[in-house]
Amino acid sequence: MSKLKKLKQIANKFEDEQTEPLQKEKVLNAFSGVIGKFGKKEVIIDPELRSFIPPLSEEERQLLEDSIREEGLREDLILWKDERGHVLVDGHNRYNIIQKIQAEGKEIDYGVTILDEEKYPDFESVKDWMIINQLGRRNLTDAQRSYLRGLRYEREKGKHGGNRKSSSKIWDLTENDQSKKEKTHEKLAKEYSVSKNTILSDADFAKGLEKVGRVNPSLKREILAGAAKVNKSALQKVGKYEGKAPLKIEKTEDIKIFLNKVEPRKARQTSVSSKNEILFQKQKEKATNILKTMKITDTKSIKDLQKVIDELKKIVGKE
Repeated sequence: MSKLKKLKQIANKFEDEQTEPLQKEKVLNAFSGVIGKFGKKEVIIDPELRSFIPPLSEEERQLLEDSIREEGLREDLILWKDERGHVLVDGHNRYNIIQKIQAEGKEIDYGVTILDEEKYPDFESVKDWMIINQLGRRNLTDAQRSYLRGLRYEREKGKHGGNRKSSSKIWDLTENDQSKKEKTHEKLAKEYSVSKNTILSDADFAKGLEKVGRVNPSLKREILAGAAKVNKSALQKVGKYEGKAPLKIEKTEDIKIFLNKVEPRKARQTSVSSKNEILFQKQKEKATNILKTMKITDTKSIKDLQKVIDELKKIVGKE
């Protein structure tokens, strides 16, 4: 039951009891003020925090909407207060459905919980909390879980490897003498019962999705929701890519096109070089054999040697 519902129940019960009218009016006004603050609190949606929330499938979204229409909100929205106001940290899908229902002229009761400002003093600590909180959900797909593990690895690796002034206290809660000696991917592998290589692969996958999300946020959400199918290894390759070629992604097919442009180039060059090296060695052998038997009056051998030299020039010109 939400905090708002509890408050209303207490207020209704109090109203039914025999109480001095003036005292009753004061207390009910106090309840009304508290309820009003919960019900009318302005909720700020931060795009970066929103991007950490794995999207629901159409079926999941419809089930959640049906539940909210029938029973209201079972869990509080979780907010974090900064200079902008109250920022939504957990409950984005629920809040979106609430707005839809309220736009129809129906009221939905919901409570809120404010994150402790001492525990989570800055925006970076809130991001850390969100990622870990999402990883605790049971209804994540393999892709969503891989993405969140990869995000956590990248963020925690950065904190442990460099400036830790803005490090979230959430890491401090899990650190001890043993964990400090462990590498980040080793620690997370134990925590999530996966291999160390899985965590490193997750990181590449997350980086690839983040790159796609920067140029096409909608496609990123579709991939995480399972609505758009992309080979996981392709996104890992995008994550590993450190070149300067611009990433222009309008649809999933563009990811493959991008990789065909930037990834096979090195392989093709290696293949061509290897092939030319073989041809070069063969021509050298021919030239050596001709020179071994060639005499000063042997015009045919001289012509054959000239052909070999011409072939060698062609091969060198291709490099």
